[in-house]
Amino acid sequence: MRLIMLSYIRVRQKHNLFQKKRNQVQIINAISGFICRNMAPVPFIILYLKPFASFLAGRNQSASRFLDMLFENAKEKSGPVKEFQWLGLMLFVAVPFPGTGAWTGAIIASILDMPFWSAVSANFCGVVLAGLLVNLLVNLGLKYATITGIILFFISTFMWSILRHISKSSSL
Repeated sequence: MRLIMLSYIRVRQKHNLFQKKRNQVQIINAISGFICRNMAPVPFIILYLKPFASFLAGRNQSASRFLDMLFENAKEKSGPVKEFQWLGLMLFVAVPFPGTGAWTGAIIASILDMPFWSAVSANFCGVVLAGLLVNLLVNLGLKYATITGIILFFISTFMWSILRHISKSSSL
């Protein structure tokens, strides 16, 4: 009986090890999938947003008003991006709040006429950072995620104040 139990335990341990590796592969596939799907429209938004907006604005008055509203909202959110360019765009995209993702970052990059590869790389790094941050917060649980969110808020506020101070001192 003991031999049967030991063989069952060994088979079960191998099965659990296989499950862990399988789950890791699924997580990696999920992360790479969300990054690719999130980044898919970014180059097109950066390259073709302004020509498409000009085309639509010339053809339709209501489309012109909608695009003006869209661009005004993006300009309001673009303060840190104007100030710090690549780093600002990357951090803007990395913050996992509504309205601060890769697509909005691409709109802001297009409006601010950022260089193409700079805008794409900042968006990519921001998407990866946001994914890691959300994954960390989900795996921590509600209590620790709340504490971590508060700590990250204070760290980001402190970091922005340091960056603004450095920016102002270097411009003098």
